[in-house]
Order: sequence, then structure tokens, then C-alpha cells
Amino acid sequence: MRKGQTHATVLGVKITSKDKREVLEKVDFCLTRGKKFYITTPNPEIIVQAQDDKKLKESLEKSNISIVDGVGLKLALKVLGFDGYRITKGREMFIELLKIANERGYKVFLLGGVNRVNKRCIEKILKEFPNINIQGNSGPKLNNDAKPVSEVDSKLYKDTLRDINMSKPDFLFVAFGAPKQEKWVFDNIENLKVKGVMVVGGTLDYFSGEASLPPEWLSAIGLEWMWRLIKEPSRISRIYNAVFVFPILVLKSRLMI
Repeated sequence: MRKGQTHATVLGVKITSKDKREVLEKVDFCLTRGKKFYITTPNPEIIVQAQDDKKLKESLEKSNISIVDGVGLKLALKVLGFDGYRITKGREMFIELLKIANERGYKVFLLGGVNRVNKRCIEKILKEFPNINIQGNSGPKLNNDAKPVSEVDSKLYKDTLRDINMSKPDFLFVAFGAPKQEKWVFDNIENLKVKGVMVVGGTLDYFSGEASLPPEWLSAIGLEWMWRLIKEPSRISRIYNAVFVFPILVLKSRLMI
């Protein structure tokens, strides 16, 4: 960390936490002091997208806890002179927060994921974390600016906000996928009656068993993107941004320091 800085910055996106321990300490700090937390999981493709998406970038800036979700971001931090950062996968933090919720008997709300995935996750949480009071739904269909795509979805959007605030969950997990989830949180976090929010992307797919996790050795050497490309060929443009565009932008940024 450079002198005078409290967090690292990669292409204008802040990274607040060096490792899982630090994340959990910050969560505990917020819970103890009644301060709402918002956890984001920036990765190379999200950071590249944020360069041309003002609202996404503003949402990432609004986050008070952000983690190093992958090898690409860890290497970028190293190149930019930020040492000591370790990978903390979003799907790992999801489990850690569920453990906290189970220990404290918290309420949890799962928002997003297709209906069958959302239901499977709720069933699994009830089985594995019996002290959690769990609710959730798939929520409305949103466009890339996180606005409802139809009148039906507009009503569902309002109903979902009402359901969340009536439930008053301690933890809210939002799984609309980037950038919709970050923008939805940006639009609504001030009015949410929750202790903390975390955006979890495809975590619910993994947790429910809908999607298979990449082999650990593949993730360890930074080739998880290859697994995703094989499983989801439609992601090729996003993966290209993460694997090729992101490193070029980081190197350009390094030369300007």
C-alpha cells in the first residue's frame, strides 16, 4: 500500500480488503457499530466494463468492502505496486457470511437466480444452516441498467423491495449478475432495511449444483476463464475483456504511475 492510501485502486476501482480475515473483520466492525456494509467482488471483466459504465463504477465506489476475486486481479495489484493481496472468492465469502448468520440466528434474503436455483439454495441453506431464517425470490427481470423490462416486472420490482423491507433481513445476497446486481444495489441500498448486502453473481448456481465448479488446480493457475468459456461460450466477449483487454489497460496504467 502506498503511503497515505487506505485501499488499493485498479483502473479507478478500489479494492479494500487484502484477505478473507480482513473482510470478516470489516464485516464484524460494521455489525458491531450498526453500520450497513456493501460487499462487491470486482474481477477483471467487471473492472473493464466499469471503464465505460458510469453507474457500475459508482456502485463499486459505493461499496465499503471489496475483495480480490481471482488471479487476474491479484496479479494486477502486484504490477501496480500493491503487495500482500490474496484471493478471496465471492463464493467463499457467501459461505462465510452464512456461517455468521447461522451462529447468530440471523435472517437472510436471497434475491436473484432463476426460480429453481433460488428454491434449491433456500432448501440447502435450511438443511446446512438450520439456525438461519431464510427467504428469497428470483426478483424481476432487469435490463443492463437494472431497470424492469416490462410492466409486470415493474410491479415485481416494487413488490420485491417491499418483501425485503418487511422481512428486514440481516444479510441480503443479490444474484442478478454483473452489472445488473451492482446497479440494483446502487439504486436501492439507501432504502433497504438490512445490515449488509453482498452481490454474488453466479454463486447461487454453484451453491445449488446447477453449475459445476472449475477444478481447484485450474483456478489456482489463473485459467478459470477457460473453464467458463467451455461451459458458457456466449461469454466469449466478456472473457476476452478479462484475459486480453484488462492486462493491457493495467500495463498502460503502470507506465503512467
